[in-house]
Amino acid sequence: MSNKFPLIAKTEAETTPVKVDKTAEATQFIKDAESTMAALSIEINRSEWIYSNFTTQVP
Repeated sequence: MSNKFPLIAKTEAETTPVKVDKTAEATQFIKDAESTMAALSIEINRSEWIYSNFTTQVP
């Protein structure tokens, strides 16, 4: 059985995986996430304080 498509040699650039440093991107993501979580935490704490101090019970 003959192969209609002969093997084509690949160059080293085609066979070597590209290494991409994602450290800076990951660090920025963590900083953004921490900032968002801090802002949300403050908002939640303020909302809970208002709820506990300024709501009245319905008889």
